Amino acid sequence: MASPNTYQVRIERPLAIRDILSLQNPSLDVQGNMGTPRHDPMTANIPSSQVTQWTDFNIEALSQAYGDIMAFRLAADADVRIPPLQVNSIEDIKSKMFQYYIWPRIRESIAAGAQDIQRRLNGQTPSAVDMIPGHPLPGGRTSTISFTSGQSRTPLVVSCIVARSWRSIDLANPGYDVTMRPVRRIATYCISAQTRYGFIATANEIVVVRVSAKGSGTDTQYHVEWQAVSWNAHGRNVMTVNAALFFLTMMSLNERHRGVCPPGFARPLNLWQRYTGPAGPSFYHHLSLRQSFFPPSGAIVEDGPLI
Repeated sequence: MASPNTYQVRIERPLAIRDILSLQNPSLDVQGNMGTPRHDPMTANIPSSQVTQWTDFNIEALSQAYGDIMAFRLAADADVRIPPLQVNSIEDIKSKMFQYYIWPRIRESIAAGAQDIQRRLNGQTPSAVDMIPGHPLPGGRTSTISFTSGQSRTPLVVSCIVARSWRSIDLANPGYDVTMRPVRRIATYCISAQTRYGFIATANEIVVVRVSAKGSGTDTQYHVEWQAVSWNAHGRNVMTVNAALFFLTMMSLNERHRGVCPPGFARPLNLWQRYTGPAGPSFYHHLSLRQSFFPPSGAIVEDGPLI
């Protein structure tokens, strides 16, 4: 007698993007410390004095900028219980954490946001975003995980993965060369890819960065801003790993504000531009072009072009 067919029931319900991005990540079973960050003498020679915390990369400012997109509702798995992910190597961070878990969780949210940003920018931005592991960059570099424009594969956000023994908290007072190695590495990747946006990933956290540079060779001036996000962070009004990667990708879609610029030229993330039309003034976020008739609390407001 033939055995009956078995089916896996998948229950989906509509969730706002903000709720999808706030879901708890699976726990990690991390074995060992996976060594220390490797030394690469060919990376950007960034002094520790030019590495500062990216304080305006926060849930409040970015929810104001992209809150209308985050209200979009998408079909999502309901109450999915993912077993702990066993992480034994840097390769496991790339494959299990990013390819198996993170990208499937954020892919549809990024797709919906990209389509809306493209509409706001009159088609002057990619409408689709892909995640590519092991993405080759100019200069013989390889981004561990890249978020790219769908057709041209132009790098929008690049990354490197480092050992668990490295901690972003040490960047507050980087007294050892080993602390600066991942920062110099991701800055080199950003400059090679000509995008100011990147992230460093470990088994405990991701560290998003915005890179600025001017000049060439030994005369190059650098500045790197960073913000750490814990893998365990979850909940509404909390910056989670998935939310951070969503925001970083949304920001990169605005081509005018994607390229590596000189230190001091990158605009604050809570900048809104005032535009006065026949019906009176309105305000647009300089990256997302979200419109409001009143600037959000704490916003920096300037008169300026719409895009």
